[in-house]
Amino acid sequence: MILSAAIVDKDGSIYVARQYCEMTKTKVEALYIAFSRLIPKGKQHTIIDSNEVRYIYRSINDFYCVLVTDKHSNILEDIKTLSLFTSAIVHYASTGKGVTEEGITEARFDLLFVFDEIVNMGVRQIDNIPQLMTVMEMKSEEERAAQEALSKKERDAKAKAAEKSKELDQQRRNEMLHQMDRPAMGGPRGFGPSSTSAISSSSAITDPVVEPIETNPTKSSKVMSRGRALKLKPRN
Repeated sequence: MILSAAIVDKDGSIYVARQYCEMTKTKVEALYIAFSRLIPKGKQHTIIDSNEVRYIYRSINDFYCVLVTDKHSNILEDIKTLSLFTSAIVHYASTGKGVTEEGITEARFDLLFVFDEIVNMGVRQIDNIPQLMTVMEMKSEEERAAQEALSKKERDAKAKAAEKSKELDQQRRNEMLHQMDRPAMGGPRGFGPSSTSAISSSSAITDPVVEPIETNPTKSSKVMSRGRALKLKPRN
């Protein structure tokens, strides 16, 4: 069973790694640091057995592609799996100078996808590079379709937001026009026809109306009239 796959440098520093069983980050780092210390100097061995696990590896420029397996794993099958990993790494991470740190960094997401496709639950799922390329192309198509769907959703959301904003602007304009059309309620300094109408109406309501008051002759007036009548001389 394959426990982990990784690209590491000669000091055991991890550039890309994938675990196929439950394993802590500290444990993974410890395994690959131990691997760097176990590499035989000046020899081309590709298999190292430790007390706990087995390392199957291959050198790629200044890096190693390493599979960590349990000690009961099928070595021949694991070597085939390692060959798939190294071919995929060369395909995705090569630059003009071969596999470099820059190339690995730029292709790290593709490499993680590749690691997931080649091995699942500790068992190899892909038999050869053409099959792997087909699977990766299908995944790319799915990703493009998902991205297009997401982009369409974003465009639709923006269009709806723009339409809503347009409706709100129109509503505000209608409210302003409605306010302008309503007659003013008699401000002291109104302007325009509405204000003039308001002032005229106000004048018509507030101007006092003077009505003639009928006065009845007073008692004294009647007395005076009567007095004058008594002073008239009789005719001769």
